[in-house]
Parts: sequence; C-alpha cells; structure tokens
Amino acid sequence: MPEDTSSPGSRFFGLPSTPLGRASAILLLTAVAFIVLASTVFATESPTVGKLNIVPAIIVLILFLTLVTGAAALIRGRERSWAVWLSTVLPAIVLGAEVLSMLIPGE
Repeated sequence: MPEDTSSPGSRFFGLPSTPLGRASAILLLTAVAFIVLASTVFATESPTVGKLNIVPAIIVLILFLTLVTGAAALIRGRERSWAVWLSTVLPAIVLGAEVLSMLIPGE
C-alpha cells in the first residue's frame, strides 16, 4: 500500500515540511554552530554584562527557542520529521540538565 503523503509531516525519515519544522531544524543548527563558535573563540574569556555571562545566556536562549518551535511544529503543525524530533528532544535534555545543575547544590 502506498504511503500517505497528503498531510504535512507524515514521514519520519523525510525533511521538515512545515515552516515551523524548518525553523526548528535551522535553530538547532544555529545552536550547534554557536556552541562550537563559543567553545573556540570564547574559550579563555567570555564577555559579561554585570554578573551575567553573555555566551551561556545566548546558548540557553537559542536552545529554548529551538525547543519551543520544535514542540509547536510537533503539536500544531503535526510535523513528524526526524529533524524536528531531534530539535525537540536534544534541547529538552540539555536544558533539563542545566536546570538540574542549578537545583543540585555543588561545590
């Protein structure tokens, strides 16, 4: 039986078919590129504003936006592409670990 391609995002192994799905995948690529850039360029010293370290704040913001657009594409746009699932699950894991590291008292 042929695969149903009438609804957007009906294939898991295909590329994102909705605008939100494509935006989510692009944001994930942007986050990865910024993490690589930040670890190479700002390896020794990161710019700060007051006590706020700018580079990690921007990385967390990009990951949060990636998570939100991925979740919106999955729920609203019924996107089912592997790229959208990846751009939803990876930021959720990273942000969850970041929140846990803030909640658990460290040294």
